[in-house]
Amino acid sequence: MQNLSINADDSLYIRVIGFALKYPQGFKYRDIIESKEINLKEWEKNIIDRHFLDALIRYRGGQNTIGETVFLFIHGNIIDHKSTDNDYLVNIDAEFKFLDYQELKFARANAREAKRLSLWAIVLSGVAIIMSAIVPFLVTKYITQNITVDNDQLQDIKYTIDSLTLQNIPNLCKVLMLK
Repeated sequence: MQNLSINADDSLYIRVIGFALKYPQGFKYRDIIESKEINLKEWEKNIIDRHFLDALIRYRGGQNTIGETVFLFIHGNIIDHKSTDNDYLVNIDAEFKFLDYQELKFARANAREAKRLSLWAIVLSGVAIIMSAIVPFLVTKYITQNITVDNDQLQDIKYTIDSLTLQNIPNLCKVLMLK
């Protein structure tokens, strides 16, 4: 079966807008179309060429920012959109959509990290619960001591208990504290 997973970083528009934003003072047609960094295929160049042409047409019509467009024509030759005299910028909507994409990518990475950390927290809390159940058994088995009471000590205890009356309970507390 074919793997249908898509990496958004490979998207034509993500690559072009990300690259174009490196030129805040403007860029030329050739900067994008001939860029080795974004390495456009022929069919991708045709799509981007249409966006440059669209930016120039909108500029001539006085509708530079109306509608869906990626680039804004700043100045240059208003006849030929491929002219080396022309300067373009990334449209504000395209820039904000790119920023939204970057934030989404960051949020997804944070969500993956949070999921990983929460799984570790669950595992650690499970281990803590198990240990809290096992520790008392280990303490009773390995740490407790056997206490033996000889006959003299037993007689002292019996004498103390037999001599208890309601009047000398405070004295008994003192005696027990001293022993």
